[in-house]
This record gives sequence, structure tokens and C-alpha cells, in this order.
Amino acid sequence: NVLADAGVTHAFNTARFLGHIHGYREARDPLPVKRGSLLILDEASMMSLPDIAAILALAHDKGCKVVVTGDHEQLTAIEGGGGMMLLARRHGYVQLAEPQRFTHAWERDATLRLRAGDTTVLADYEQHGRLRGGTPEEATEQAYRGWLADYLDGTDTLLMARTEDQARELSRRARDDLIRYGIVSAGPHIRLAHGEHASAGDLVMARRNTRTIQAGHPGRDLANRDVLQITSTTANPASRVEVRRLTGRDPRTGQACWSPPFQVPRRYLADHATLAYATTQHAALGRTVATAHVLVDGLGDRQGLYVAMSRGQQANYAY
Repeated sequence: NVLADAGVTHAFNTARFLGHIHGYREARDPLPVKRGSLLILDEASMMSLPDIAAILALAHDKGCKVVVTGDHEQLTAIEGGGGMMLLARRHGYVQLAEPQRFTHAWERDATLRLRAGDTTVLADYEQHGRLRGGTPEEATEQAYRGWLADYLDGTDTLLMARTEDQARELSRRARDDLIRYGIVSAGPHIRLAHGEHASAGDLVMARRNTRTIQAGHPGRDLANRDVLQITSTTANPASRVEVRRLTGRDPRTGQACWSPPFQVPRRYLADHATLAYATTQHAALGRTVATAHVLVDGLGDRQGLYVAMSRGQQANYAY
């Protein structure tokens, strides 16, 4: 969807392109490719080795050129990652010389040092007030409150944790506070996955691609990691809930932009949706926001910290 928004008219995820079905690789034929086509692998660090190998084999057979793009120092695929790193080390690469995302010049340089594993860069983050320590409970409290202040101020902000369980707990806490502040309705509520609940005003995240739900615009399927806001839980009490999809931010005002309202089956939300106030580092890959608040528990790796601490344009904080 990001590629399609950028004007790449033929864009697919690897599962659909290669013909995977649940539990079976390449069970169907791959999508047709014209001889001599250009194939772009976007965010290729997140592609598994078998998927990269299958696409390269297809390209060889069809006489295609393959451009592998992304950052091989970012997070890798959960299932057999490292393909982009292997190609970069073996064949070399072209790299953009200067990060463009950040407001502050020092942070542009700092992220490159963090990317390379230069631990001395932590002193720069400390000097600019970006590192805040404490016990696990204190760090969690500070991360949450830092995010909440930005969120209530209307800032495009992201709260990240290492695990799904940590993110779910932070999201539940956010929902409770937003109900208390009158921003989210106290009820009636609907059930989400993992025992969570949501009501009108809540933000929820879709967690499974589906071609049976049009997400506010013709031809736009509901996709994994789409952020939805529940607008009504009573429009169709029997089976469906009214929502709208976050489509981006107004570049001038920073205000959230939404799709027209559409309906989602309650069963989909109960099986494949979670609260969207906090997320994991893997889910944040590719996101750009104004500020980022990162809960660091000491069990992660450099790649995860680098991804999390490079999402925010204006500021990135580690707790």
C-alpha cells in the first residue's frame, strides 16, 4: 500500500506475489511477470531467505533486473532473515549518504553511529536529554507518560516496546486513561483479540490482511497494521462495527487524516485486531512520526533499538 501510494501501480506482498497460502509455500503459481521487468524488493531486510531466493530465481528465468532496497542493519525477518545482509556483504551496495528524517542535525549523525553499533553515541543522547533510566516499573511509567503527554497534545507520536505483551499492557493502560479523560466512550464496548476491549473513539490495529473488507476506498483492502478508529459500536449491533482508517497526517497542520467510514465484522475484530496505542519495534519499521518513546528492557538487540530510535522526526526518547 505504501508503494501504491507512491505511484508504483503493481505492488504486492511477497506471499501473494509468490503464491503462498497459509501453511504452504508457493502452493499457487506466482503472479505473472513480463520478461525484462524491473522488480523492486522494498524493506528487503524483512524478507525471508526463501522468499528472496524464490524471487531471484524467478527473475533469472524471466531476464528481470532486481533492485534490493531497505536497510540491512535494521530488523530482519522473523522466519530465516539475513538475506539482504548476505547480498550486501557479497556484492556491495549503494547507500544514501545523509538521513533526511530528523529535525536536529546532531540526531542525523547519532542515528548513523547507533546503526553502526558505536556505543559512545549514547553520551550524545544523554547530553540532549533523550535517555531516562530507572527500575523497570519507573521506566515503564516514564515512557507511558511521555507518550501520553504528546498524544493528548495532538502530536503524531509512537510508543514502542520489545514484546507484544508489553505493548498490549501499555495499550490497555492508555485506553483506561482515555476513557477517564472522556476521549473514548466507556461503552458499549466490543471484544478484540487477547481479551482486549474497545469502544467508540478507540484506536485499534488490524492484524491480518483480508481482501473481503474494503477499507474506506474502492480497491483498498484492509491490511495488517492498518490503524482504525471506532466511530460507532451500535450501527449494526448484530454483526458489524463502523470504523474509519488512518490514512496519514496533514503535512501543514499535523492533524490526522481519515478515510470515509466503513464497516468491519465483529468477528474480524475479535480474532484479528488489537488496541493500537503501543506497538512493537518490528511493527514500527517503516513508520515516520513526530516523536517516539521507546521502552528498553535490556533484552533486545542493536537493530531493534536503532529502528525504534529513528522513527521520530523531532525527538526520540529511550527509557
